[in-house]
Amino acid sequence: MGCWGFLGSFLLLLAVLLVIGVLAFALLSGGGSATEAARRLGGERGDIVFFLIYTEMIAYHDLDFMKERRAALPQVLAGFRALEKRFGESPVRVNEACLLAASAGDVRVARELFNRIGDAPDFQVWRTAENFEMYHLWATGRKSRGLTAAG
Repeated sequence: MGCWGFLGSFLLLLAVLLVIGVLAFALLSGGGSATEAARRLGGERGDIVFFLIYTEMIAYHDLDFMKERRAALPQVLAGFRALEKRFGESPVRVNEACLLAASAGDVRVARELFNRIGDAPDFQVWRTAENFEMYHLWATGRKSRGLTAAG
């Protein structure tokens, strides 16, 4: 793909992310919650927006913030699955869903997603190798086999 093809793809992705951000902001303005925003959209699109809102929350909270929001996890995971179905697998999104599942205490889903991540976590999601190791050991019962940072 030439320079212009790459630039065009990048700009399209940027536009999609901007629209999602604006939509999420519009849906949440006026004191609304992520649940209300997702309900207003409905279906898979609502679930996807719900997941994306929660992935943004990772940056603004401690990694265990899902302990207080366990009830939201089924819809978060539904949004993750719908996003994958619609756009394919994204290593960043797998790491985000894994962190959300692990911090909410869902060992089964966390183990499934850790198996998909392997030993190449995205440290922008996990923040440190120690965080990844802590949750990985909890979910799988074993240490990872030497970590490498995923792009």
